[in-house]
Amino acid sequence: MPPEVVDLLEEKIPNADKALEELLVPVVKLKGSITTILDLGSGAGNLSRALSRRFPDATIYAIDYNESAIAKADTISKAQGIKNVQFLKLNATALPTDWTNKFDWVIMYDILHDLAGHVKAMEEVGRVLKDDGVLSINDPDLHSNVLNNVGDTNVASVGYAISSVICLPCSLSEGDTLGLGMGWGTENKEAFLASSGWHVKDKRKIESHLALNHTCVKTSR
Repeated sequence: MPPEVVDLLEEKIPNADKALEELLVPVVKLKGSITTILDLGSGAGNLSRALSRRFPDATIYAIDYNESAIAKADTISKAQGIKNVQFLKLNATALPTDWTNKFDWVIMYDILHDLAGHVKAMEEVGRVLKDDGVLSINDPDLHSNVLNNVGDTNVASVGYAISSVICLPCSLSEGDTLGLGMGWGTENKEAFLASSGWHVKDKRKIESHLALNHTCVKTSR
């Protein structure tokens, strides 16, 4: 991904501190103590740095497969004196083996529909999240049936256009993949989560009317 695209994607969270507080509202009802956090698909670290400010005593890992994004995140964070975030270039489908049951909170902000290996990635998230942990998935809120999006100019002029040049290429970037993108839609996404062992405890808009946040726990809870 070119550095220019990394810069553009950073603008998707204009106020990271505000977005984080909104994300936290349903999370704190489910998880009292948060000491380990994974920002999966962190980009250049906008939300990761907000996490550092909000949880100065927590251990935070921010991962992205894009080397340019991680390099930028590391540079900015060092300049700002961020101490408790480790930025790592990792693939969501192959997280470190010693991370099993490590995290109280995993955040996937605008990333699930971009993943080439979404099935394996969610298996890995389930492995590294503690049994009593919480998962936040913020993703585009489009209907899976394209006909149900007719009349919504934001979907046609913004959502589908962006997806064709960023989301789809990302989700088609590895081997024999489905190419989900924004067109995957909320209904199909929720069906996938349910079949993958996740229970959605809360749904709400976060920061953008184009996105919907799912606060999830493992079905076993």
